[in-house]
Amino acid sequence: MLHDPRKDIETKASLVAWLAQQDPNGRYVYTRCGSCMLVQYFVAHGIDAFVDASHYRIGAGLGEEWHPLPSGWNEIAREHPWTFGGALARALA
Repeated sequence: MLHDPRKDIETKASLVAWLAQQDPNGRYVYTRCGSCMLVQYFVAHGIDAFVDASHYRIGAGLGEEWHPLPSGWNEIAREHPWTFGGALARALA
């Protein structure tokens, strides 16, 4: 069976590690595609992604496959405050 590197970034540990590296006072806009926290996370991992409340799509093509967001990730990004420190606190809770 081939290893799917996409799965490595779908772990809560990976998200927490990335959030811990961000400026805790740095802000993101949950409702803006280009600056939402999860898009920034995927881009930082070399994945050009589009994210909605429950799925992400790799690449911009209409035929690209959608993947479910890991459980709880949308809630981590959606709740206020929209800061990386706030998101980290929610991810650790």
